[in-house]
Amino acid sequence: MADGYRAARAMRRYLEGLALPSPAPPVKSTVAVGPPPVETEACPRAVMPCLGLDCRCDSFDEVELGLDEETALAEARRCLRCGREEQD
Repeated sequence: MADGYRAARAMRRYLEGLALPSPAPPVKSTVAVGPPPVETEACPRAVMPCLGLDCRCDSFDEVELGLDEETALAEARRCLRCGREEQD
């Protein structure tokens, strides 16, 4: 919303022939991001639990049930390893 407000103010100043505001300086990230931890073994992709075929036919329930927290975190770590074998 703040960006929309700033854009509207700049458009109004432009249409009124006034000086445009100077652009805001870029925001620097303070979060230090490094390479993901190196795991020695490749882990297979997790299998997504699904509803049984008998339950799918007469309902609008979600078919893929989702991963539990531990499995989702393991999948995220596995995803961050993508292509590391070629780079090493």
